[in-house]
Amino acid sequence: MNVKRIAALAYVHEDHIVGMFVNLQEAYENDDDLMGILNYFKDNYIRCVLRNRGGTPRFPIPLWNCHELLADGLPRTNNAVEGWHQAFQ
Repeated sequence: MNVKRIAALAYVHEDHIVGMFVNLQEAYENDDDLMGILNYFKDNYIRCVLRNRGGTPRFPIPLWNCHELLADGLPRTNNAVEGWHQAFQ
């Protein structure tokens, strides 16, 4: 259930992602398993943003963030057939 909170960051407005991520780190700092996942996410998706290094993460936030797509009513995937199949699940 807690891993879903990490995945839910994709639906948070870009301006709030770092703050929400820091909240997750603080909430689960005693959970070694979840901290491993959080560290992986930090290293690949938001590391440079957190450390204010001025660089970009391996996967920049605009690449994986879906907030604006949902706000504009656009599909979250570029594969219409995949979206059609997802409706059945």
